[in-house]
Amino acid sequence: MVHQVLVDELGLDRPDPSGFARDFAPVGFVVVGCGMGHKRARTVVETPGTALVAVVDADPARARCTGEDLDVPWSDSLDPWLGRAEAEVVYVLTPTGLHAEVALAAIEAGKHVLVTKPMEATLAACDRMVRAAEARGRLL
Repeated sequence: MVHQVLVDELGLDRPDPSGFARDFAPVGFVVVGCGMGHKRARTVVETPGTALVAVVDADPARARCTGEDLDVPWSDSLDPWLGRAEAEVVYVLTPTGLHAEVALAAIEAGKHVLVTKPMEATLAACDRMVRAAEARGRLL
C-alpha cells in the first residue's frame, strides 16, 4: 500500500519491495523535528520501500539522540541534506508555526514534503506552501 502511494502520488517508480524483487531503491526521507518526530522517524525505518536518510532538529542533543537510536546521520540543520539526491522527501514534524519555513526550503530544493497537522498556523502560510509546491511540481 505505501509503495503504491509512493509510485502513484510521488511518481517514484520502483519495483515493489514487498514482492520478490531484491534490487530496489527505497524512497529516502529526512525527518525534521525529533520531538514527536522520533516516533515518526522510527515508522519510516520500519516501512517497506522507505529509508530514513537523516534526522534534523534545532536542538543538537535531541537530533543526536534520535539519530543514534535509529542509527542514521543527524544534524541541527536541514541545509546539508537539501542538496542530497537520496533525500527525496522532507517530513516536517517541527512545532506549528515553523512548518512553512522548513517546507518552503525543501520545496525550493526540489524535495517532496510531508507536513504534520495542522499544516501551518495561518492560512497565508499554507497558501505560500501550496503555491510553492505547485510552481515546482512537488507534492505537499
